[in-house]
Amino acid sequence: MKFLDEWAADWRGGVWMKCVISQTIFANLATLPKPANTDAVTPGLPIEPVGGHGRNEIPTADHDSNGWPQSGRNAALRALRRGLAFHVAGDQHLGSTIRYGIDEWNDAGWAVCVPAVANIFPRRWYPPEPGRNPRPHDARCTGEFLDGFGNKVTVAAVFNPQAFPHEPRPLHQRAPGYGIVRFDRRLRRIHVTN
Repeated sequence: MKFLDEWAADWRGGVWMKCVISQTIFANLATLPKPANTDAVTPGLPIEPVGGHGRNEIPTADHDSNGWPQSGRNAALRALRRGLAFHVAGDQHLGSTIRYGIDEWNDAGWAVCVPAVANIFPRRWYPPEPGRNPRPHDARCTGEFLDGFGNKVTVAAVFNPQAFPHEPRPLHQRAPGYGIVRFDRRLRRIHVTN
């Protein structure tokens, strides 16, 4: 995927690309079925069939993210925006490519969260309603959302746990994997593969 065309403008001082690496993203892409209010239930949740979408789920306020406190999150995003930096992270256990919003959707930078290589804690993103303004033909879990903390986030891609037929199934059905972020210095483009 190619991103940042409209966002990457200032490259003075010999800088050829800008990236921030942190433990996790500044949003909380996680849903849980009602009435769960803790992610302790996550490892035991049913795995959806390929192409399935969890039912009766709502965004959760999981503090295992950098989406909280919102004031600190927004201050960090403003700093990334000023620096025109791309964000690479992990630890949400859910491979995703997102664009941040602070005051409005899409007014801050892009981030990729690489999935865990061997994921025993399969977070999932099954929002109850489709996102606003999705790209044509994208899954219903993409588009503009408020996460469980009320943060604005645009989900471009997410890799939910699904019942893939590959062995060993307990591993492959929990959305394991890795991410590759390629920085094209000549064109100043970033290519994300999750």
